Amino acid sequence: MEQLQRNVRAPQPAVVEELINAIRTSHDEVDAWIVTTRQAFPVIQDRGAADAD
Repeated sequence: MEQLQRNVRAPQPAVVEELINAIRTSHDEVDAWIVTTRQAFPVIQDRGAADAD
């Protein structure tokens, strides 16, 4: 966790810690974490390679 906090900006370390807690709890908690995280951090589509053609 120390390395994560040194190298990753807030709020990501807290989000990772929430995932760890969800994993320790249940599959339903992991599913809920996924839904919440997708809303807070939308997936970025990298089109760099496709645009290079």
